[in-house]
Amino acid sequence: MYLTIRTDDNPQTFDELLVAFNRERDAHTTTQKELARLDEELANVEAENRQWRAEDNHQEKKIEGLEKKIEELEKQVEELEKQKDNWEELANNRGVETAGQQILMNMQNSELVDIRTQLGAWNSTMDELTKRLETARLNEPPELKHKKPRKD
Repeated sequence: MYLTIRTDDNPQTFDELLVAFNRERDAHTTTQKELARLDEELANVEAENRQWRAEDNHQEKKIEGLEKKIEELEKQVEELEKQKDNWEELANNRGVETAGQQILMNMQNSELVDIRTQLGAWNSTMDELTKRLETARLNEPPELKHKKPRKD
């Protein structure tokens, strides 16, 4: 390492030269320590940025999965409603409902209620995850906001 000694006046003695050298060396050491601290801080911010992105991706995947499940449940509800309508029409056309048909209709109605309940729970969960994702994005530190692209 080469160290350039800057002094306001030319040192006349070895002691003056040594004092100037020590002062410059201390300034260089302080600068190196500050650079190391800044490097560490940058590494921490980058790690936090990666964590935010991972959490964002995880929440988005959860939401996508819930949306698919909701679509499946909605299709099941439609199918069961059609079956229910068919059974009711059949029962009305015949004028007679056997015990077996009534039991089957009750089971289908029960399944329909269960699926609607589950659909409501999925919608509630998806709403909660969406709110948490939006909150996480709003609470994101400003220094991270410009670093990651948004898929909005």
